[in-house]
Amino acid sequence: MRLVLLLVCAAFVDASPILFGGGEDCTSSDGRKGRCVSANACPRVTGRVQPSCVQPCGFRHGQLQICCLPPKPAAPAPVALRCGVAGADNSRGAPRRASHDDLAVLELASPVTLGPRVRPVCLPDPKVRLVGRDAQVAGWGRLAFAGDTAVVLQEARLRVVPLDTCESAYRRLASFTDSFPGGFGTTKLCAQDPERRGADACQGDSGGPLMAQAADGTWSIVGVVSAGVGCGNPDFPGLYTRVASYLDWIHEQMT
Repeated sequence: MRLVLLLVCAAFVDASPILFGGGEDCTSSDGRKGRCVSANACPRVTGRVQPSCVQPCGFRHGQLQICCLPPKPAAPAPVALRCGVAGADNSRGAPRRASHDDLAVLELASPVTLGPRVRPVCLPDPKVRLVGRDAQVAGWGRLAFAGDTAVVLQEARLRVVPLDTCESAYRRLASFTDSFPGGFGTTKLCAQDPERRGADACQGDSGGPLMAQAADGTWSIVGVVSAGVGCGNPDFPGLYTRVASYLDWIHEQMT
């Protein structure tokens, strides 16, 4: 027993001096609160005493006591507890409407802490006319078609363009009928760089937000990055799923 105790103490040559007597509460060197217990009473992680459990705090009943800190909670993972896809009911064999209805609602496993850099965005007012208005797209996708992926969050100012003009451009594609049976309908928005300098969503940005600011300063997510032809192609505006067309479905998923 003496040999074991001597070896344990040898590991603390750079630690604070051992105080004999000790109490139930203790404070670690970094100011965290813990419990003064024997080494074998300290929680273990993957079969080994966690590094924060090796600061001596006393000596009791013939055993060295260490300041045992509660295990650090694992960082919450953005696990989807519920995921619904609009317009698709594969359990009954309903056909998927090609590139329509590419929308999902995800519920995080734990609450998000709001702050200066984390703010909610509003759902859109379906009565607001968007054509001709500026909107912001943001994402971590590629900086150019088949180019490098962004290492910092990117954003670009776009302008919502008339849907019929946009659809006319896309109808020139041989794949249009298969991709969008019945046309765009009310499920899409189109937006492009008003300066024609190539600003656009790109590969890897799919699912990202297209946001518009109201007169009172609030932001709404009016679109979700959906598809396009290349990136920044002046002949083909970017396609966005029109969020206002799915408000009833979104509210159903939230109840």
